Amino acid sequence: MRNYSGAISKCTVPAVGTEVGQYQIYPNYDEIKKYTGVMKPWNLEVFRDRLKENNLSDQSTDFFMASGALSAICYKADIEMAMRTPGLVVSTCSTCRISRDRELLWLAFLMRLWTAKGL
Repeated sequence: MRNYSGAISKCTVPAVGTEVGQYQIYPNYDEIKKYTGVMKPWNLEVFRDRLKENNLSDQSTDFFMASGALSAICYKADIEMAMRTPGLVVSTCSTCRISRDRELLWLAFLMRLWTAKGL
């Protein structure tokens, strides 16, 4: 099974992987209304409007779900590869905790307001 041993083989100090497995996903435009004031996501409105201009609005949920599924698959693969690497310490997703065990916190799949993204 693959790991990052080759990448860290010449390190003379401990290797630390922070925020391993971070992937972007396509935005869920239904979340826009949850943010107001200084948190209002103007950038998402621009992208939503561009999608609409190109007659792709009806596919936005598909884009969101597909990119979220791919992100979860890639995240799992990256974390497992890092955990198989001797001498590599990994900080898991969105935590300040350093861990060598298999306890993963899936905060990447929560919105900023701590509600599930539905992935």
